[in-house]
Amino acid sequence: MIYYNTLDDGTIWLLIVYTKAKFDNLPATLLNQLKEEIEHG
Repeated sequence: MIYYNTLDDGTIWLLIVYTKAKFDNLPATLLNQLKEEIEHG
């Protein structure tokens, strides 16, 4: 799986690459950390 986000200015953030077998459900804490980095650099 590859998750990415494209910002309004065209910047593309590659968030995480993993095999589905390794992470069926990503922890909420990890998702929140990723969100904070994208929003606030």
